[in-house]
Amino acid sequence: MHPPKDALSTPRRRGHGTTLDRRSRLLIALIQPIYRCWMATHRVRWICPPESVEHIEAGKPVIFAIWHESLATTLYTHRGRGLIAMVSRHRDGELVTRLMHTFGFGTARGSTTRGGASALRTMIRCAKEGHPLAITPDGPKGPRRVAQKGVIEIARRSGAPIILVVPYAARAHRFRSWDRMALPWPFARQIELYGAPLTFAEDSDPAAGLTQLQERLDALTERAEANFVDLWRSGGRRSPHPPRPRPAGIEDPPAPGPTVTI
Repeated sequence: MHPPKDALSTPRRRGHGTTLDRRSRLLIALIQPIYRCWMATHRVRWICPPESVEHIEAGKPVIFAIWHESLATTLYTHRGRGLIAMVSRHRDGELVTRLMHTFGFGTARGSTTRGGASALRTMIRCAKEGHPLAITPDGPKGPRRVAQKGVIEIARRSGAPIILVVPYAARAHRFRSWDRMALPWPFARQIELYGAPLTFAEDSDPAAGLTQLQERLDALTERAEANFVDLWRSGGRRSPHPPRPRPAGIEDPPAPGPTVTI
């Protein structure tokens, strides 16, 4: 099943001037094989509650909430799963979009600062139609590890549960970016710690939901960092995600719909 034709972005969208120049295309061509080889050296183990495994493997709609600092990791570990992610409309977002498409992601263009309402409408619609989503609750500009209410709005309006995902590696380089982006060193041991599904009714209090989300993310992050060795020993070697084709992209912007304010 594919999202509607007006749902997702592609490398080119009419009227937006988002084609990449030759240097950017060359950069993607160079980065992709190096990144794949780098990430293939890692040993990954997954720790996922039974109820989350059941929901994911059944192919039901779900919203994965992952800190922005973990994007360099999850781009590879969640490849080929047909996840739809929100990406900024800025020019660097086009570069990220192209790269994500090569790893089997679909993208909705927008952020909390630009094009957010239309991107949220797209994500809500795709979740209602059964597609899995990937959201960075503290993106695109932070503050680091502080969840914003956009993911709660998507969960409330779509009915899809939020499943938290916290990747952590024993040895990783931290970039000097606002999110302290983590890139595990070659041959590093790595875990992906999942939370139980969080469901929010459409008439629920968004502020209370955001507080609950923040508390769960903080607790899961602390657990991953403080108990890495024990979690590594208990983790499984198989990802709970079933392979799925990447959603087909489109050229037209999303159709008009009700405004969702971030």
